[in-house]
Amino acid sequence: MKNQQILKALLVFFIMFLCTNIVLAKVNKVLLFTFSNISNNSTDCNIYLYDEGNYEIHIESVYANSDFSYSLIISFGKYKIKNSNLLLKDQYNGVDFNFEYHNNFVIAKKFFKCYLNKTFKNENYYSSSKPQFLEYPPIPLNKERKNFKSNHKVANILYIGTYSKNNNIILDLNKSNKYMFKYKGLLLSEGSWIREGNLLKLFDTNLKHNFYVFINKEVLICKFFPYDSDEFILEKTKVKNNKKSKK
Repeated sequence: MKNQQILKALLVFFIMFLCTNIVLAKVNKVLLFTFSNISNNSTDCNIYLYDEGNYEIHIESVYANSDFSYSLIISFGKYKIKNSNLLLKDQYNGVDFNFEYHNNFVIAKKFFKCYLNKTFKNENYYSSSKPQFLEYPPIPLNKERKNFKSNHKVANILYIGTYSKNNNIILDLNKSNKYMFKYKGLLLSEGSWIREGNLLKLFDTNLKHNFYVFINKEVLICKFFPYDSDEFILEKTKVKNNKKSKK
């Protein structure tokens, strides 16, 4: 009788062990590197390195006086680790990022302006899901640009000055063809701009890369990041004596 009880107990233990390993096998470990903004404790930048060389970068925000959070995907694509460098190739804008790679942290060497030379610490993270861009692929930027140009052939008015959305997203265009782009107070990009029809080409002097903005009547549509959102439809800040751009 005792031997039967022992065998039964061993069988139950074996089944539980087997089931646990099956569940764990479905959960993939994802490398997560995170930077918490010192000046804005409610905003983190997270780099997720998935299997098969895929990555996503999110800016995670917590709304004031609330536990509700919002995740904005600012980049996705392929990565590789080579000669102590984490190299990322964005598949939406085509921009390249470079981080100095260590086992427990990475340091931004070529990235959005406000994160340059910042240390992103490694965190343990497990995920059973695929990267979002594989499950919900965004419309390619080249296709968006082509469609917008074909559907907006008549030149729209462009005003010099500041465009914003609830002060969370700000794009400033000045007369000297310089621009600044901020998200929740973070300076992500700055450089020079030129107009090409109803497109604005923004050359980021740090990343050495062109970003695009669509000129749509009295609003600008920022295409810095994938996935359409009303949050990136910017309106002109109302000031006296607006001047039309002759660019």
